[in-house]
Amino acid sequence: MKVQTVIYLCVIFYPIVFAKSVKIIGGTVADIREFPYMASFRYPNGVLFCAGTIISNRHILTAAHCFEFSNTFDEMKICTGTSELKNCSGTLHKPKHIEIHPEFTGEMSETSKVHHDLAVVTVNKCIKFNEVQNKINLPTIDVLPGANAVFSGWGKTSYPMFDLSAELRKASTKILSNSECSNIQEFSVHAEQICAYEKDGVGACDGDSGGPLIV
Repeated sequence: MKVQTVIYLCVIFYPIVFAKSVKIIGGTVADIREFPYMASFRYPNGVLFCAGTIISNRHILTAAHCFEFSNTFDEMKICTGTSELKNCSGTLHKPKHIEIHPEFTGEMSETSKVHHDLAVVTVNKCIKFNEVQNKINLPTIDVLPGANAVFSGWGKTSYPMFDLSAELRKASTKILSNSECSNIQEFSVHAEQICAYEKDGVGACDGDSGGPLIV
């Protein structure tokens, strides 16, 4: 399996746009053993604010906008190795360093929908790989339109309500061409971004940002 790190937009009647960038809406419950590379970023009080993907025993790939307004870096919690959201029954990590893409501006316009929205978080200690926490293989080839994909997360299960999922969830989708996506959406899709859509009522939303799209 290969992964694209994604920036999820609330999706109910529109495609999802992912940057090359909420219980899952319309999805099903998943086991962490299916997605051992999943990580959750939490505020000091334990509330989820973003997801991430383990790419090495010290690094987690996520979205830059997750840290745009955060002033609790030192107290942030990163949880791996568990399907549950309420309590981290897996392993807790602390961030040592966050590297934001140098060209990320956070601009939200018709020509730039969170462009370069990438960040790599270095954790303070090595992640011990096992069946519930492990790294994923990063993509080595381009993803083509029509490819099947799966996304996962703990974000909203309905919109606009803000009830996060108590358990990890997953949903299937398909890759659209960027031109097809641009014709549907009101903003431009850049060459290094991909777009995915399955059907109305299936998608990702708040809380799923930074998580993986598996192709």
